[in-house]
Amino acid sequence: MPRSITYSVVDSTQEVALRLAREGAPHGTSVSAETQLLGRGREGRAWASPKGGLYASVVLRPEASAFPLLSLSAGLELRELLAERAPKAKVMIKWPNDLLLVPRDAPGSARKVGGVLTDIITRPGITTVAVVGVGLNVDVAVSDLPPDLQGQVASLREFTPGPVSVRDLQEPVLHAVVRACQRVSTSEGRASLPQAVAKHLFGVGSPVALEGARGTFRGVGPGGEALVEPEGGGPPRALHAGELKIEVP
Repeated sequence: MPRSITYSVVDSTQEVALRLAREGAPHGTSVSAETQLLGRGREGRAWASPKGGLYASVVLRPEASAFPLLSLSAGLELRELLAERAPKAKVMIKWPNDLLLVPRDAPGSARKVGGVLTDIITRPGITTVAVVGVGLNVDVAVSDLPPDLQGQVASLREFTPGPVSVRDLQEPVLHAVVRACQRVSTSEGRASLPQAVAKHLFGVGSPVALEGARGTFRGVGPGGEALVEPEGGGPPRALHAGELKIEVP
């Protein structure tokens, strides 16, 4: 049976879950913590993890065709979960793995409220297991974050009509991640995901820069890749990795 392990402080929920996955932990095993000392995001970046945030990682063992879409599917499920609780903002997905809060009274000031990190464990020629990590600023005081982040991030509590707690969100978040895996474990779920995500993508139609190239963001393709129309015209390029720098008015 899946285990649910909770720490008050841990170096990284992702690293603990990866170790458990390598040791054979079953699908759905989760690791959560109140704070992390060495939290990380995509491409090895540090993830500030003060108290009041939700930090969790889930071991997933889907069929092989589900792996490329796990992050995007998790982002969609989490977006829907947060949207129910943050009526003062529009919750959007920034490709490939960020969740943004866009104030309804100030649509030009999107800020990051969370992100998804997916690590894949393989052995030669075979993808065997994934660990999906989630970091959400639920009840974080923005002043507790590094100064260089304070203007870029938001806390969910700013946009809810009443108090919000990590404890109340933890189980729904873990269920959302498992549900995201179930969604892309069927051909129908994989086929419908890009269209479902398209309604909530941040920056579609906006100028973007990625790895030195410029163009216009046109959405996501069937494998979850970003579609960027080159600046000089022509068919969109499919980009599977990197960070879109979106220029919005």
